[in-house]
Order: sequence, then structure tokens, then C-alpha cells
Amino acid sequence: MSDRLIQIRRTLRELQDPLPPNRERRCEDKRIRILEATLELALTRGWSGLTVESVATRAKVSKQTIYRWWTSKGDLLFDAVASDGFRWPAFPDSGDFRADLTTGVRNIVTQFSERSFDALMRAMLTGASEDEDLAKRLDQYLSTVPLAFVMERIESAEQAGQIGQSTDPAALAEIVYGAAFRRWLFRSGSLDFEFAGAIVSVVLDAVESGGSAESDLPSRP
Repeated sequence: MSDRLIQIRRTLRELQDPLPPNRERRCEDKRIRILEATLELALTRGWSGLTVESVATRAKVSKQTIYRWWTSKGDLLFDAVASDGFRWPAFPDSGDFRADLTTGVRNIVTQFSERSFDALMRAMLTGASEDEDLAKRLDQYLSTVPLAFVMERIESAEQAGQIGQSTDPAALAEIVYGAAFRRWLFRSGSLDFEFAGAIVSVVLDAVESGGSAESDLPSRP
């Protein structure tokens, strides 16, 4: 049999019985549809309206497929939020503590004011009350990580002599982040740059009055 005839017959077999699509690609497509469906439902229905069944229906997959990759609704929601690309921005470190503090606090306030972020975080907070694993992961995401960024910048300012050595970085970070978090959590007031400025003023007053005389932090006008 000639090489030409072999090639023709091979082509005909492939047309009659095509190779299956790439399994990994097919699985990834399903995974993306599931995560997108989860975000859409959480944004429109909140935690109580989000079910594995509703996600499966919207993503056009079986519930078994979802449970093969995620152990619970909370596990699924957290991964959907994390995969959406949000990462807490690190506090800037330009060498100017006042400017960096202002920018950092404004970033926090801006993030909490974003509507989809607010809806997704509140959905997860609701779920955390009944899902211990979700509660632990959310605490890391919503508290530990952003606090660490604030504290890291305060510690670098202390080491650079921009604020006094007597400053407690952990306590100061709680003031910076905790003020914005509390106002967001309880909706007790506006989350805007005016409020961000008030937080900055409180922190600057604390470090200027309690810092060392060698601090190169400029005085407030």
C-alpha cells in the first residue's frame, strides 16, 4: 500500500471518528463557568440564594462535577472570589510616610466602597457563621493580610526614623485598618476620602506626639 493511500485512509478514519477534545482544556472550561456562575449568583442573590444546584444549572454542569472540585458552598464561593483577581494592595513605601499613609488608607476605603466587593464580602461573612472553614479563610483574607501590609509599612517607617521607636506597629495598624473595616462592617458612616483623611490625621497625631525628636516626619500644616 502506497504512503499516499495510507495517509488518505488515516484522514478518513479521523473524520469518521474524530479525536476527543483535550480533557484538560474541557475541565478548565467547566471550572471557569462554575466560578463565574458562583460570582454572578452571589452578587445577585447573596449567600442564602447561592446553592450548588443553582450554580450547576447556570454553569451547565452536574452537581457531582462541582463536588469533585469543591467540598462545600463556602469553599466554592471563596475560590470564586479569590480567582476573580482581587488582591489587597500593599501599602506604598516611597520614603514619605505621610504620603504613603494617605495613599494606603485611601486604597482601603476605595476597596470597601466598591459595590461588588462589598456584596461578595458580606455574602461570605454570612456564610462564615455556618461554615467554620470559610470563616478561617475569610479571616485571613479580610483581616490578617491587609493588617500585615499596614504593619509592615509602619515598621519600615520606624526603622527609617520617620516615626518614633516608641510606636506600637500592631496597635497603630489596628487603628488604620480597623477604623475603615468597622465603618464598612456596620455601615456607620460614609467611606470616602474625607474619612480616610480623618484616619490619617489621628495616626499622624499619635506618631508626632509620641515619636522621637529625631523623627523626620514633617509637621502638619
